Amino acid sequence: MTHQRKLIRDAVVALLLASPATAAGTRVFPNRVIPVQHREFPAIAVYTLREETKPYSDSPRVLKRTLELGITILEAPTDQDPVDDLIDLISEQVEAKLRVDRTLGGACQDVLYSGFDAAFDHGGRELTGGGRLRYQVIYESEEPEGDLDPSPFLQAHTDFDLAPPDVASEASDDVTLPQS
Repeated sequence: MTHQRKLIRDAVVALLLASPATAAGTRVFPNRVIPVQHREFPAIAVYTLREETKPYSDSPRVLKRTLELGITILEAPTDQDPVDDLIDLISEQVEAKLRVDRTLGGACQDVLYSGFDAAFDHGGRELTGGGRLRYQVIYESEEPEGDLDPSPFLQAHTDFDLAPPDVASEASDDVTLPQS
C-alpha cells in the first residue's frame, strides 16, 4: 500500500507539471535529490520535512496528521536577472498552482502556505541560488490494525450481582459459540 505522504508529493508534482508549466518546465522531482547539472536549471524538488500526528477519534482510531512539505527551487543567476528575482518568479508560480487545488485532488484536507527560506550554494564553480517554500498539509488516516491474528472468540462466562449490590454472584451464564 502506498503511503499517503507519497501520494501527496506525487499530487504536488503533477500539479506543478500541469499546463501552464512553471519556469522549471519538466524539471520537477518528487524527492529532495535533484539529478540535474548546472545547465538544467531551474529545477524544483518536492519532499517531506516532518510530520506531526495527533489522535482524532478512537473508534476506529483516526490520526490527524500535519505534514510539513518542502518545495525547493534551484536556479542559477543570469546576466539579465539576479537569482533572487528568478526564484521569486518561480515561487509565485508554485504558490498560484497550489492555491488552485487546496486538497490536491483529494489527497489531503487542506494545504496552507507557512513560509519561505532562502539559500545559496557557494560549493561549485558558479553560485547557485535556492529557495524553499514550506507548506502545512493536513490529512487524516486510520491507524493500521496490528499484524496479530487474534484468537477467535469461542466462549464466555459471566457472573451477575443482582440488586441490591452485595458483591455476591446471584447468577451466572456460560456461552459457547458454534464451531465451524
